[in-house]
Amino acid sequence: MLQSAGDPSDLTRSESTPGTPARMTRYPPGARIEVRDAEWIVRTCESRGAGQRIAAVGASEFVHDEDAAFFTEFDTVELMRPKDTILKQDETPRLAKSRLFLTEEVTAAWREADSIGDPVLRQRVVQALR
Repeated sequence: MLQSAGDPSDLTRSESTPGTPARMTRYPPGARIEVRDAEWIVRTCESRGAGQRIAAVGASEFVHDEDAAFFTEFDTVELMRPKDTILKQDETPRLAKSRLFLTEEVTAAWREADSIGDPVLRQRVVQALR
């Protein structure tokens, strides 16, 4: 269950840039959030007026790699917590769903490595395929 934004136990110390004082935020950089039925990764979070402005990059299929800004006064932002994850057993023959998921992830990693021309990343992807 998600705690309310006002609950002090739910706040995390975050530092936006080196040399600036740490501030308390509910959405630290790297956290995953769900907004408008899509999953996002938080880049920055700043206090603005009555709420917070969250800069994020898309993580789910339809918004992948898209930049966006959300304001907690207007959008419903749910913090996704790893401890709330429910694991389900793959009951398909020969783990077909799991293999498909892994193949898609490795293919995406290969495309990213290829697009940025990183030979080390390419080599790691090749090793993962073996």
